Amino acid sequence: MIRAALRARFPTPPRNILVIRVDQLGDIIVCIPAIRRLRELLPEARFVGLLSFNNADLAKTLNLFDEIIAIDFREDEWERRRVMPLDEQHDLRRRLEPYKFDVAIDLAEALVSRPLLLLSGAPFLFGFKDDQAPWLSAFYEGWMVDPINGRQAAPISVKTLGLVEWFGGLLRNHSQIIRRDDLSKSRLLSYGIADEDRFAVLHTGARLKFSQWPHYDKLAAMILDNTDLKVVMMTDDPLIRSKLPPTLTASQRFQLSDRRLPFDDFDAFLSYCTVFVGNDSGPGHLASLRGANVVTLFLARQNWNEWGPENKGYIISRRVPCAGCNMFYDPEECGKDFACITNIKPEEVYSTMLKFL
Repeated sequence: MIRAALRARFPTPPRNILVIRVDQLGDIIVCIPAIRRLRELLPEARFVGLLSFNNADLAKTLNLFDEIIAIDFREDEWERRRVMPLDEQHDLRRRLEPYKFDVAIDLAEALVSRPLLLLSGAPFLFGFKDDQAPWLSAFYEGWMVDPINGRQAAPISVKTLGLVEWFGGLLRNHSQIIRRDDLSKSRLLSYGIADEDRFAVLHTGARLKFSQWPHYDKLAAMILDNTDLKVVMMTDDPLIRSKLPPTLTASQRFQLSDRRLPFDDFDAFLSYCTVFVGNDSGPGHLASLRGANVVTLFLARQNWNEWGPENKGYIISRRVPCAGCNMFYDPEECGKDFACITNIKPEEVYSTMLKFL
């Protein structure tokens, strides 16, 4: 699986938003800052409010929505919660279907209205955390502890605004490229890298030993045989030099760095390389921060969306049934010899690198 590192949850901004608040008059009042913030985040979107008759008239005076749909979501004295008969659920689903909502948001912290999101037809369903709604696309939980009684201290208006700000964070990519004006490529002259040289950095290390891809030597040989790049292989393995084929170590275009470099030198290598290839580790994130072309070899124990670099480059992983195992301290538990990383072929990595050459 080869995926672009630069990514966003919404390729294009959502255009049709359903906002649900089907309870009492005071409930819509505390949501005013959150709804106004929603409109700031998506100024071109159309907002439809699904409201109760109790709060629909007030909402009209506040110009919060482009359109309001008022429903009777009644409190049942026996069930002690709001309920909607099945026939009314079908009617509401048919009523909402023509809008083709991109997103539906339930602003209520209470769980009772959360199932109404499922009637919206929207592919992205959002609200406060609800253990009874595993189908939510995303959720939010905010808490401020009262030092006297240990209860919630944040006003509900602040919590609802926090919900919307979390949604705003999901709308776009927030990663940054920050280059250093005080760092010159001439710093690498002492390492045999001239100003005109193009080079690849292969960083073999990672905090978790079992997340290290084992084929960097084969990749280095392919680069030397088929391109004009120099290759700088960085490692934390003091024995790796004895494991590399003599044809590789004898090349004038290959160098092995098996010691800790001064940070500025290390930073210069990552800042000025033509392409960086490494495991899921800190150096890959630093190379991405500096704007390098980054190819990350990602162990499938975690979701690449969470920890993969986000700027220029690609993330490579192997599709396996056991993805998401979240293995950390006990590598002996893997019965497949970490096929999710070891079975990534050098040819696959090399062909991805070629996109930058």
